[in-house]
Amino acid sequence: MKKLIAILFIAGCVLGAYAVDPTLTITGNVASALSISLNNATATLAIDNTGAAVTASAASTITLKSNQKLWTITLHSANAGLLKDAGVTDTIIYKVQVDGSSFANIENNLSSYSQLTSDLSLKPGTSGGKTPFAGKDLPINIQVPAYTSFINTVAGTTTAFTDTITVTLASA
Repeated sequence: MKKLIAILFIAGCVLGAYAVDPTLTITGNVASALSISLNNATATLAIDNTGAAVTASAASTITLKSNQKLWTITLHSANAGLLKDAGVTDTIIYKVQVDGSSFANIENNLSSYSQLTSDLSLKPGTSGGKTPFAGKDLPINIQVPAYTSFINTVAGTTTAFTDTITVTLASA
């Protein structure tokens, strides 16, 4: 009897050593969220030809929605930061500023008014660029600095000087 108990005990130990607890692996596939939109597709500045600086605060606002820590928003001017009219030889310098203060830590090449002679960008720092579902707003401010000479117009009429800024978003 003792032998039988010992054999059963040994067999139980051997079988117990080979017993495997089943496991369940759970995977959650999270969709990427990375988008921008502008609340205004056009901004109009009333330049009165007095030489005074003209500023349009929040001329448009970039709304960023992101579940990604790293991204880059880039602004590109078609005319290198100049307002132009096809029929006039004058150009008007303008500068852009993007308020990135809604992020705790941001690398912002547009934190002060800058002429877009080349592409300028902003991106989150080490704290990351994730946003709430509603997104975060980045107001775009535009300024025509003070000038010292009259700006030519076509035949004495109000003349539209234009440029196009392209705003792009890339995952980093």
